[in-house]
Amino acid sequence: MGSYFRERSQPYKPGQTAPFKVSRSKIELFMQCPRCFWLDVRLKITRPSSPPFNINKTIDELFKKEFDVHRAAKTPHPIMTANKL
Repeated sequence: MGSYFRERSQPYKPGQTAPFKVSRSKIELFMQCPRCFWLDVRLKITRPSSPPFNINKTIDELFKKEFDVHRAAKTPHPIMTANKL
């Protein structure tokens, strides 16, 4: 992959005699999802990152605008009506 790609550490190999360093974040990952930890440590497959915050903010603003229209008209949102909420 060229000079831009460099692994920070080698993947864990069962039976290796050298100590394998585990960071605090890796321990947290194991507590959250043992399978994700195994994929990360053994195969170097990391979890997908979450969407950037600005996408979440944009979606939130769109929802608020849509619900504000219904609040002003004092009508329930169609999704609320469809789900009998």
